[in-house]
Amino acid sequence: MSAFQAQNLGAGVLSVLSLLAGCHSSPSFSDVTTERAVTAAGEVSAPQLRSHIEALLKERQKEEPVASMFWGGMPLRRHNAASYIDSYLTGLGLTPVHERERQNEIDTENIYVDLPSSSTSAHATDLVLITGHYDNWHLGADDNASAVAVLLETAQILRKKNLSRTVRIIAFDREEEGLIGSDRYANRHAGDHLTAMINMDCVGYSSSKPGSQSAPPGLALRDVGDFLGILASAPGAGILSSVTKLSRTLPSPVGVLGLIAPANGHDAAAAAFLRSDHAPFWRQGVPVLFLTDTANFRNPHYHRSTDLPETLDYDFLARNAALVVAATVALAEEG
Repeated sequence: MSAFQAQNLGAGVLSVLSLLAGCHSSPSFSDVTTERAVTAAGEVSAPQLRSHIEALLKERQKEEPVASMFWGGMPLRRHNAASYIDSYLTGLGLTPVHERERQNEIDTENIYVDLPSSSTSAHATDLVLITGHYDNWHLGADDNASAVAVLLETAQILRKKNLSRTVRIIAFDREEEGLIGSDRYANRHAGDHLTAMINMDCVGYSSSKPGSQSAPPGLALRDVGDFLGILASAPGAGILSSVTKLSRTLPSPVGVLGLIAPANGHDAAAAAFLRSDHAPFWRQGVPVLFLTDTANFRNPHYHRSTDLPETLDYDFLARNAALVVAATVALAEEG
């Protein structure tokens, strides 16, 4: 997750951010879609998620970090994670697209793969995006190997599900240096018909200790860091409600806290929630959900060399991954 911080706006944050109430009149997915989504979610493997994270960090350890010119010489690694992602997706029989771009002497390499719909309906070319960044400071188990592991597990589970819409799984580059990869992707693909997007950043750390959760200035959260935060701007409020309801149908649901930022989310009071790759898409008005364990508001290893596999909660991560898989199926069928 990118490192820029919220402004100290005191109680004003609460006046422009509303906790999701989950009112009964809000939309829900059909019983048929819900059943299909829950069944797919049941295929998530916690050992496989851990295997991906450990393998990613082993590959990163082999790569000499580059001192970032943007963030005080922080050690950035990108290339070996990209190679791991490509190799795994190719091994699934998929064809990764490497979208390379160079502007202002800065290279980016976004990687995506499509899980095409077999439907003949008009929705077959609609896109549901599932995203997370693969670049990292230090070795980055939670930030952001946790999300990359979920991307790869989602690809493995859904590659033969024949959903009504096309699912595109994207690993963004250079998020840590100011969302460069996702901003370039959003601009290049502005004409795509996106019906929904799920972006993940830091989804593997939890704590059951009182006082383990903090919050941006002016926003009150419960003080135990054992929930998944799901954030939306106004266009995503409907799918936030539907996905929150869907989460309760899973056999082992994760605790979810939904937050809605006003309008397109680019309000000064919501600055703490613009720190990841959903932000360029919020600006375009795309219905996007941002899933996070809240990073530095919970995880003491955030952006440190101690962000390692043994610090993560793999049951928590697996329950988050199950929700991502279920939500992807539901949004691809009815979004």
